[in-house]
Amino acid sequence: MKTTGFILSLYLGLGLLSHASAQDIAVEPTYQNQAVQAQHLLAQAVDRYRQVGDNALAEFSRQGKFIQGEYYVYVIDTHGVMLASGGPSAQYIGRNIAPPARSIIGPGIYQHPEPT
Repeated sequence: MKTTGFILSLYLGLGLLSHASAQDIAVEPTYQNQAVQAQHLLAQAVDRYRQVGDNALAEFSRQGKFIQGEYYVYVIDTHGVMLASGGPSAQYIGRNIAPPARSIIGPGIYQHPEPT
C-alpha cells in the first residue's frame, strides 16, 4: 500500500482550525465542537486510507461518509497536487494548487510529517 507522498487535510466551511485549541488557549465552545467534529472526520479518513490505500481517494471525492455537513476531506500530495476532494475544490483535482494555497494559508500547509 502506498502511504507516502500525500497530505491528508480537512476543509472547514467556516474556516480553518485555529491553533488556539492546540495551545490550550480558551476556545469558544462552538469552535471546540467544530474542532472535535473535524478531528473525528480526519481520523476516519486516515483509518480508511490505511485500510485501502489510494483507493480511498475515490471515496473521499464522492458523496458519502467523508462529507459531513460543512466538513469534507481533501488530499493534497507533497508536491501540491490535489488528489481528492469531496467539496467545491474538486474542480482542482489533478492540478498543482501549491502557489495559491501558500498565498491563502501560508507556508505551513506543507510543514506536516509524512504519514506512516
